[in-house]
Amino acid sequence: GFEPVVLEAGSAVGGTFRTKSYDDGRLVSSKFITAFSDFRMGPDVPDHPSIPDYLAYLEDYCSQFNLWPHIRFGHRVEEISSTTASDGRRTYQVRVSASAPDAHAQPTRLERSASQFSCGAESDNDSLSSANSDRESEATAGSPRSAASSVSALSVDDSGLLHVDAVCICSGLHNEPYIPDLPGNYSGQVLHSSRYKDKHMFAGKRVLVVGAGETGLDLVYRAIQVTKDVFLCARSGFLSVPYVVGNGVPLDTFITNLFECSHLHPLLERFKVKWRLSTPFIRLGFLLGTGSSCGYNQWAGCKPSAQVRRGHLIINKSTDAMPWINRKPKAASWLGRNLYSWLDRTPLAEQLRDREIQVTRRIARIDGKTVSFENGQQANFDTIVLATGYAVRFPFLKGASAPQATGPLSDGLPRQDLLPTEHNICNPDEVTKAFIGFVRPNVGSIPPMAELQVMWWIQRLRGDIGAPSKAPTYHLLGNNPRTGAYAVDYGAYMHDLGRDLGCDPSVREMLARPRVLIAWAMGQAYVTLFRLRGPFELQRAWDIAESELFAPVTQRPWVSNLIFAGLILVFAVLNLFAMLLAPLAQIPTSRFSPAPRPACRGRAALPSPIKKITT
Repeated sequence: GFEPVVLEAGSAVGGTFRTKSYDDGRLVSSKFITAFSDFRMGPDVPDHPSIPDYLAYLEDYCSQFNLWPHIRFGHRVEEISSTTASDGRRTYQVRVSASAPDAHAQPTRLERSASQFSCGAESDNDSLSSANSDRESEATAGSPRSAASSVSALSVDDSGLLHVDAVCICSGLHNEPYIPDLPGNYSGQVLHSSRYKDKHMFAGKRVLVVGAGETGLDLVYRAIQVTKDVFLCARSGFLSVPYVVGNGVPLDTFITNLFECSHLHPLLERFKVKWRLSTPFIRLGFLLGTGSSCGYNQWAGCKPSAQVRRGHLIINKSTDAMPWINRKPKAASWLGRNLYSWLDRTPLAEQLRDREIQVTRRIARIDGKTVSFENGQQANFDTIVLATGYAVRFPFLKGASAPQATGPLSDGLPRQDLLPTEHNICNPDEVTKAFIGFVRPNVGSIPPMAELQVMWWIQRLRGDIGAPSKAPTYHLLGNNPRTGAYAVDYGAYMHDLGRDLGCDPSVREMLARPRVLIAWAMGQAYVTLFRLRGPFELQRAWDIAESELFAPVTQRPWVSNLIFAGLILVFAVLNLFAMLLAPLAQIPTSRFSPAPRPACRGRAALPSPIKKITT
């Protein structure tokens, strides 16, 4: 019943994946978790798709579901404001301007096999299947751009305004580059990582990369291939874990749902017992297996030991640079030289044995091209790359629609706009303005989270669900003033939304199909599992779970599955003890149990039907 229109400043779908991608880019999230619930990536797609692969997937998704007519390319949103009528109805005015094509957009690989991607919706609705088949052939007859010529009824008027009943902000966490002030006067080249495209720009230069997130580690890895002088400024350190583990199993499939994100007693959830109990064993595994307990094969750039805990940090899964980062500290250690050096023997690392990446701490001062660090190091650099991330800001929201903002954060961090209170999606007094995709998982992927967010918002707009009735379980425990507002545990977030929607997987229903039960209990919180039932039920979700989502469980080493099964049994027992302990200890129910769900507002609670939506 909604009439949507998408306003896109660029000339193609893909957003950050297109405009901010760089050489040899690849997703660190796997295809199992990244793909949308009803359009899966086939067996011919690598477990971790390249950026061109993913862009091709997004274009095929648009063709499969005939989304091109709803997208307005070259439409930059300049301002969103709202007015409220006497009857309480709120409407939005969106002012747009024409935007130039993306100067840094990367071309999509157009030659691809039709079998790479598969739709999971065709068998559930014959009319939809037939329509999609006709639309797909029409869209693929020309370029995606030509398919967009058939536009929907919503359009911008002569004054550059679009009038809608609801707005959905999808500008993303990586839209407003944060450029900190450098202490001093630097005379070399400075650029933000969002402007980086190819490693050859570093050839023969002395390079300093500021920031040790995944992009920062990607950039020092590329720089060390073309120059010998590379420094990484890791102000507070990082936690390194590779995106594949064991025999090549994707890290984001190496987890369980049962008694982790679901069916965990409120007492155990309150005190994050599983996170706390598993941390020592994970760190012991790191220590015995790689020689360092502060990360997987991480001998430098470590976080303080007290912060290396499960559920506290967003993990850095870009590990290609670690052989050069580890080179100096391992050379100084007998164990590093004789027992753990094999972990760094990649073909490229062996070829570039005379190079190392030096990890340093915070910049103290800059004079010309000379940079002094707080740990006493000093070096000259031709180029400084600021891999300092992005600030959450919405400059196009004006007047009553403008969000509240934090003041400048401590330690030189930027001012940021506050995100909504209901799962970072909307505020209770303005459900018609949503923010989709403003969460970042410790291990996981944003697109499937955004898909479930959209389902949640649709039901909220319809009045079929009310405001969340219990405190969220998904916030990370680390006290990071920069990312704390949106850093979440992926599985916990998905299950919290699923419980609100009434679509969290049912053990009773899954008993009839044991493979589906195993895929859920022993696997990740894939978005397809939240379409087994509920308002967005998808019949083929059962087949997808039974085959594709069951596969990662069988691909893991049997020892890992044995450990996971043991943990499930242990926490089943702890759950039972918690059930007995809670009443005996007379612990206030309100602290650990969900409050009674308020009655869901019916459609009549909204002043008028919501029809026209822009994103």
